[in-house]
Amino acid sequence: FGWNARVKYNRSFGLHDMGANAAFRYTAEEATGSSQDLKEGNFTFRANYAYNKRYMLEATLAAMGSNRFQGDNKYFFAHSVGGAWIISNESFLKDMKAVNLLKMKVSYGHLGYAGGNTTDLIRLGNPDLKWEYSNELNIGIEGRFLNNRLSGEVNYFRELRKNIIGINSAKYATIGGNFIPSENIGEVLNQGIDACVNWNDKVGE
Repeated sequence: FGWNARVKYNRSFGLHDMGANAAFRYTAEEATGSSQDLKEGNFTFRANYAYNKRYMLEATLAAMGSNRFQGDNKYFFAHSVGGAWIISNESFLKDMKAVNLLKMKVSYGHLGYAGGNTTDLIRLGNPDLKWEYSNELNIGIEGRFLNNRLSGEVNYFRELRKNIIGINSAKYATIGGNFIPSENIGEVLNQGIDACVNWNDKVGE
């Protein structure tokens, strides 16, 4: 069973464009056998603003809840913010017909994940279990050129994911078997640069 609701607002006046979006989602899943039923709810609010089709900002807030966790750990608050500069709309590039789009962008987010943890008659619950979360940074530049035939993008990304949920079997004697509860035991850092170049054109008729 599940339901969701959404409301949007958009307005443009003069050199300003702005919008907002609020949404709520609730799901309840009845498990078969001895496994735990799942109930989760998410509320999100997103707002964006653009000035003169050149400078753009966007921010998102989210409040999430899950019965996979107990007490205050049931809830997680996430947020993200991003900005972009459409360089091709600046006066010094507007008359360059070879440049169709040139954009710089940056974003940062603190995001939460409930993971796959549930309890049943075999697996013990852990009242201290917390949400997995990640801190994600992305900085990039993208462009389209020559009547949109040539396009490309370069991004630097960094994702630090913490509190990853898993089974710490080394912490308990082998007699624990399947009774061992889930814990926040993992941490992973991914970072690097990705890039792509595309050419899109017609050959003949």
